[in-house]
Amino acid sequence: MIGKKLISTVCLATVACMPLAAFAEPSDPKESSELSPVVVSANKVKKQDEKQDNQETVSSRLTVPESAKSGMEVFTRKDIEAMHPRNVFDILEQAKGIVVTYQGRKHPYFIRDRGGDQMGIILDGVYLPWSAVSRVVASLPVNMIESVKVVRDSTVLTIAPMGPFGADQAASGQGFIIITTKKATSPETELSIGYGSLNTQKYQVFYGDKKDKLSYNIGYTKAKTDGKDNWYNFSDSDSILLKGGYSDKGFSSNLMLYHDRTTSPFQRGLESNGKLSSAKWGYDPMETTVVAYDMAKQWNKLNTTSFSFSYTKIDSDFHQDTFGKAPVAAVKYVDYWREYNLWHTIAADKDTLKFGTQYISWHTPTGTVNFEGKEQQESLYGYYLTDEHRVDDRWTVDGGIRLDKRHIISGTGEITKRINDQWAQDGVTYSLGTSYKLNSLYKLSTRLAYSRQPVSEYLIPISGVTLHGEKRWKYETGITADYNKAFNVALTAFYYNIDNCKIADGTTGSGVNLTSTYKEADVGRRGMELGINGQLSDQWKYDLSYSYINSSNADDNSQLSTNTYTLRLNYKNKNIAANVTALHLDPFLSNGKKAGNFNRVDANISKELDKNRTLTLYARNIGDVQYATIYRPSLGYFYDVGRTYGVEMSMKF
Repeated sequence: MIGKKLISTVCLATVACMPLAAFAEPSDPKESSELSPVVVSANKVKKQDEKQDNQETVSSRLTVPESAKSGMEVFTRKDIEAMHPRNVFDILEQAKGIVVTYQGRKHPYFIRDRGGDQMGIILDGVYLPWSAVSRVVASLPVNMIESVKVVRDSTVLTIAPMGPFGADQAASGQGFIIITTKKATSPETELSIGYGSLNTQKYQVFYGDKKDKLSYNIGYTKAKTDGKDNWYNFSDSDSILLKGGYSDKGFSSNLMLYHDRTTSPFQRGLESNGKLSSAKWGYDPMETTVVAYDMAKQWNKLNTTSFSFSYTKIDSDFHQDTFGKAPVAAVKYVDYWREYNLWHTIAADKDTLKFGTQYISWHTPTGTVNFEGKEQQESLYGYYLTDEHRVDDRWTVDGGIRLDKRHIISGTGEITKRINDQWAQDGVTYSLGTSYKLNSLYKLSTRLAYSRQPVSEYLIPISGVTLHGEKRWKYETGITADYNKAFNVALTAFYYNIDNCKIADGTTGSGVNLTSTYKEADVGRRGMELGINGQLSDQWKYDLSYSYINSSNADDNSQLSTNTYTLRLNYKNKNIAANVTALHLDPFLSNGKKAGNFNRVDANISKELDKNRTLTLYARNIGDVQYATIYRPSLGYFYDVGRTYGVEMSMKF
């Protein structure tokens, strides 16, 4: 009831205030009430290259329009260091509205945003394949990450496809998680060594520099753990990151190479009889290679043309053994992804216009998780046009359209049906947004989007059901209030009207081939996200969030964590720093069994021994809480390993 009242209040406030924009009295010119500037200069790329939205230029296809910023979160390098996370998913757990679930299978992690919608993962501009994204991101060293940006709204149409592609994706895209790796801006050499419980070891070295027009860096990380006794959740990985960049006279280009080799068994589930599952499955090894290149040319003060290319290969040997029995032959999985982007930006005084095209190719000659030995190949052609218009220094209006055409060259649908040379129904998304800054304190924003996406051929319906494409209307409104240094508020309310929403309703298959089956229904989802943050003193800083979600469909609603809370508390005084993060999830159902319903607290404390050396002590799940977020029939629950702790030393040269 409280959640519904808050949503109504925000909606009414925004609707009431927007028409008053034309009649609002001008504020004192000394007040800072202007929107984030988008200024273009004739002096080569001086203003065009200024960073927007934390590391993105005006002409970048990853730049977020003003109306979508109230729902955006950015975890900077300092934030990540303070959290001391195990992996990217620990970071995402602190984002508003996101629920991360873990099952220890071929897809170990799932990201559920605003009630189950999936989010695209972008690594240095590369759209990572959903068929293997959770495996890739889980092993990405957090030491190599500069920032993680959560863009929740689908009014951002320039980044990647909004519908299913190359995966059993049940819903249209809700937004994107944009991961940017480290890039040196000055001479930098860093070495870190860590050791923790479960014989967890980590070694990382980073070197980089920037000289005039050229920048470069190299990073290497070794990470391994024995895991919990008998849980079969050890891991061992080696990762290397190479980056280089060049910029001069309106031209810029960047090259990135990331390679990771990981041995990663699957954690055993705890069955209802209290015994660990007999499954002895895992990847040994899984190798990931990502190559990305981008370039941009600013022709004059208005026009910039950009191009990017990426190649991704994921090669893994899957072992499907049983404890107490002889090993069986490994199953090979190989995925190839290629992506091309070409777009043009016209950045005038009042408008920022972008139009472009995107081509993505996916090919797995060996088949995917539920389609072993069955070749699959797809191509996607995306086209988009967006414009952000500045009415004045306070008011912006943006709109866009995106069309995605998916070609299934070879594939398998519903387990057995072969598909050859078939074009899926076009995916279309329309968006409209507006942002208005009332004064130096308050900014209002409203977004509206309509999406029509085809059903994924790889979803398996329950018996007697035929699945259809999804249609979705999305309404979102928000208000941000920057009261003072100690107290700032961001409140977003949303409502989704979804026709043919896919709802998990059982499973099919067994063991490693166990997969969800779906039905569909017309659903209304409503929710809100509240964030409060500030600097209480020179030593104390905090970030608190609350998320609420509710569905009109009882089955859909039962699978949602209705209330989610997060807290980040930071203390810094001279050479001592301490950080606490907390997470609460309400209970929800996973395959008919209760999951979630836990409170977890993590903490760390560090001391700067001198200007070049820092010693950190950390602990995760301090309360040793036993919780699970996924239940699988015949496999059981996949519980958290409980309390872990360790020490890390970092040294700069």
